[in-house]
Amino acid sequence: MVTAIKGNDTSTFGGNIDVTGNVVTDAPAFSAWQSVTQTGIPNSTWTKVTFTTERFDTNNNYDSSRFTPTVAGYYQINARLTSATTNTSYILIVGMFVNGNNYLQGIAIAGNPNYYPTSSVSGLVYLNGTTDYVEIYSFGIQSGTYSLFAASVNTTFDGHLVRAV
Repeated sequence: MVTAIKGNDTSTFGGNIDVTGNVVTDAPAFSAWQSVTQTGIPNSTWTKVTFTTERFDTNNNYDSSRFTPTVAGYYQINARLTSATTNTSYILIVGMFVNGNNYLQGIAIAGNPNYYPTSSVSGLVYLNGTTDYVEIYSFGIQSGTYSLFAASVNTTFDGHLVRAV
């Protein structure tokens, strides 16, 4: 007989239970998007992206466009930026910054004036559960300033715990 325990359920059954590693029933996960167009982003400068609306934040670890988990482990972090500027010679870079340092990057190069460049970054990151944090930055190469789309499908930031340690 197999007994399944989900979430905070309890169960009484005979025999031994072997658990290898840490068990986290309420793993941190969040998803946010940019609901207000971020304008006036300077050319060739790393600028923090503001993700103003939360879809969900299961452990209250997301605040002010920063994810600071309270459970140590490996996290899958994803971000997607879409420029509100069309330009045939435009480069849009998204940077995943961990503790203020550039950790991973994604790049999009626009070659068609009818399309908005979209850049994404995704990676597995170890976060210590106390002081480590993740933020998303944008870097655009073009003349003048640029803007990022405000839409739940265009400019997003999300992550979840893959494995606790």
